[in-house]
Amino acid sequence: MIKRSLIYSLVTLITLCMFFLFTEKVIGIVLLMECMYYIMAIVYVRIVSRFIQVKLDKGLYSAEKNSEIPILIQVKNKSKWLSVRCDFKIKVVNNFTGEVKKEIINHTVTRGVKETFSESFLSSDCGEISVYLVEYYVYDWIGCLYLKKKTNDVKKIEILPETHLLMTEIQRTTREFITDSEVYSDSEKGDDLSEIYQVREYVEGDPIHDIHWKLSAKTDNLLIKEHGKPLGCVVLIWIDLFRNNTVKHLRGKKHGRKNLPVNAIEMAASVSLSLIEQKCVHMVAWYEEKNDRIIRKRVENEENIYELLNRLLYLESYHDRKRADMQFDERFDRNDFSSMVEIKSDGRLIVNGNEIEVKKKGDKVCYEETYIIV
Repeated sequence: MIKRSLIYSLVTLITLCMFFLFTEKVIGIVLLMECMYYIMAIVYVRIVSRFIQVKLDKGLYSAEKNSEIPILIQVKNKSKWLSVRCDFKIKVVNNFTGEVKKEIINHTVTRGVKETFSESFLSSDCGEISVYLVEYYVYDWIGCLYLKKKTNDVKKIEILPETHLLMTEIQRTTREFITDSEVYSDSEKGDDLSEIYQVREYVEGDPIHDIHWKLSAKTDNLLIKEHGKPLGCVVLIWIDLFRNNTVKHLRGKKHGRKNLPVNAIEMAASVSLSLIEQKCVHMVAWYEEKNDRIIRKRVENEENIYELLNRLLYLESYHDRKRADMQFDERFDRNDFSSMVEIKSDGRLIVNGNEIEVKKKGDKVCYEETYIIV
């Protein structure tokens, strides 16, 4: 647009110089037409801008890291006669890293219609993203002049960390760990009288007190109740985001998430997902320094994983190690858990005090080559 404006101004200037140097009437007519066009273009953009309505579509509010995320813009042209050329200025801000991306989208709005068009962007980092429709420009016929219209429309998108399946082995001691649980095995019977695993025909030797008398009366056959087995394999995943001299605060524009434990957050989510795949009920916890408390999240199924991912987006590192340890000791008794998985700020993985080798290719963690036993 600037280039076209400069060219138009240069042509008008040349025509003006020729008007004073030569006496041909045609030069004066051309100069008049050029000046008239300028006036008409100003009037045109002011009129057609009143027919244009623009807003961001609020549909998508979450996505996964490294996936294409569409920005949907709804535009309505109330004019029944004029199609309008517009540019839309979009600003994408990562509220954790402070990273800012700007994009100009060109689009011609057809007369008399309401339409939605999209522009995609790729987020290489997780966190909360703010998409701003900063302003848009309404152009004249040839794109030399425009009228700028400001807007404060904003859309929030949560970019979830990626999750990966680790090679995970659940030990027998963890499977048989005695604890309260509302989740029961679907492949093994147990001795929990409050849950029925299955009902089968009575076999000689079965305890009489386990006979299901109501069903037996309906079927005229003796049926026996097999009780459920609670999945009491409680594991604690402790996300330890201690901040030292080499690990800066998690938020802020200067020291953003690029310098911080993104790997730790993705590792925590991946370990949790891997345990759920093995039907291992567990707890994820971390220290929240601003409120001086331990945050706990019990994970029993995949739905809980997605709830956890949203919580992990707002984690912050801490600097008071003594206070965090004190809160941990008050909240937890290590004997309440069969195993403890610690995830450090730098992405290190420690299981029951033993550091697990985490292989990397460059800056990327090879999750599929990581093996843990809990």
